[in-house]
Amino acid sequence: MAQPVLDRAAAVATRHHPTARPARPAAAPVAAAPAPAGAAPAGAAHPGARPVPPRPTDPAETHARGGAARPDQWVSAPAPVVHVGAPAYGVRTVEARPGSESAIAVAARTADVIRLGFSVAVPSVGALARVTALVEDALAEAGRDRSEVRVLLDLEVVLAGDERTARRKRSHLEYLDALAGLSWAPAGTRVVTTADRLVAEVGEVARRAGVDGVVLHPLAGGPTVEDELRALVA
Repeated sequence: MAQPVLDRAAAVATRHHPTARPARPAAAPVAAAPAPAGAAPAGAAHPGARPVPPRPTDPAETHARGGAARPDQWVSAPAPVVHVGAPAYGVRTVEARPGSESAIAVAARTADVIRLGFSVAVPSVGALARVTALVEDALAEAGRDRSEVRVLLDLEVVLAGDERTARRKRSHLEYLDALAGLSWAPAGTRVVTTADRLVAEVGEVARRAGVDGVVLHPLAGGPTVEDELRALVA
């Protein structure tokens, strides 16, 4: 992703960040009118009303927002679509992998699928979320509905047999980054996890990045590991 993308991404992030919204002035308290004789007390259900069951809450979404959520506060977000290797598209599907702000504008007008990825210019999930916001702005400017386009994230994955092995592999990848003297840390954008935690961790990355799904690429192991990943996300 070229550097001009991030130059504008900071401003977009301010517009999209929840804390950037102006606070509404507090409404003045209104005295409650006296209830007519025989009326049910405030908050009481109508005699013929059916009880409304609470909506389910997604635990991962609650954790991402920070703090516990009441059942009437949040609706579970749709689970991200997970592909492994090369996604299977329709014959007429147009795919774009924009690397600059101008390329994002072209993709927003023409593409059915927009693929994003980490790079020296997009070195973290937070930076990727800002690029996703740029894509959404470009779609709006092109007059297209957000649901018309799938935004996917290419994500490198390393599977480990247990958590201890996963920690060792993470440390090894970080050591290789430091040894190579890179200006960014690819190890920080990879999912190194165990089979039982793969779906949850990949889903959390997708939610934080604001994408519709992810395309998993095993860092090692080739087709054998791809088959294992497909079985885990099926």
